[in-house]
Amino acid sequence: MNKTDKIWLELMRIGRVSGCHQMESRSFFLAGCQFPLCARCTGIFAGYIIGVLAFIRRFRIAVPVLFMMCIPCAVDGLRQEWSEYESDNVKRFFTGALLGVSYIQLLPRLAAFVFHYLL
Repeated sequence: MNKTDKIWLELMRIGRVSGCHQMESRSFFLAGCQFPLCARCTGIFAGYIIGVLAFIRRFRIAVPVLFMMCIPCAVDGLRQEWSEYESDNVKRFFTGALLGVSYIQLLPRLAAFVFHYLL
């Protein structure tokens, strides 16, 4: 086994222990290698990065908008779970990215609220 294969296997292990199902049909591939996270988890992770960069640049999204940004992911995921509908990886990625951005933008505000009002 070469070094690249070992790195890929370790990334797949990390993706699995992080809670991603890693289904092949719901994952992106690059040069024949499956991403270590499914399309939705890849989108969430990308959203985290975008959300952190936006937060660092002092770009804030209104809290009601952040909650609305969670809705597409919930609708897409629940629709898949409860019907014959099968989303595609592009939708999974973008709905996950919206969710990731909203998490990152909401977390500091939630922490500030907890420390200010509850502690």
